[in-house]
Amino acid sequence: MGIALPQFLLNIDGASGGIMLIGIVGVCIILPLTIAVIYLSRSSKYTGNFVMHQTIYAYYHFMKPSLAPSKVMDVFIRAAEYMEIPVRRTDEESLQKLFVLVRSELNLDPRNIRQEQAKFWKQHPALVKNELLIQAHLTRETAALSPSLQRDFKQILALAPRLLEELMKMAIIPRTPQGHGWLRPAIRGG
Repeated sequence: MGIALPQFLLNIDGASGGIMLIGIVGVCIILPLTIAVIYLSRSSKYTGNFVMHQTIYAYYHFMKPSLAPSKVMDVFIRAAEYMEIPVRRTDEESLQKLFVLVRSELNLDPRNIRQEQAKFWKQHPALVKNELLIQAHLTRETAALSPSLQRDFKQILALAPRLLEELMKMAIIPRTPQGHGWLRPAIRGG
């Protein structure tokens, strides 16, 4: 009975020892270590619910008892997952049209509408895009989206349940000296 290896690897005089050692080290040590490093570097960004640590930090930082209900959307769109959605120059015209459709739903002060609009557009482009796409969904104005915005819109909707769950968890955690967990009394009835 024989082994199905090339003859040069089974050379008894020791000439093939280096090749065998390199093969064993490469396949049995370096390859598994490389896979482990890649896995750990990717998984260290996420929690058990597949929400980025950076998102949880942002939610924890912005969720305060004094937060007005109208500002919850501003906290929600700050998710790191949403910030990774690309903002393309080709989307500018479609976003302008979408802004006109959902303008009444945005938290803009009607007395200073010009200043408020300028302030809205000066935000980070990803925040503008995310808020407009979410407002388009809430107002059922998604038919006006371009194909590239449709893809981004679907990605935002796919991420939303996990992010909303984390936002709710942040609102009901036990009270701390910083005042976090302000929703718990409302859920328990005071």
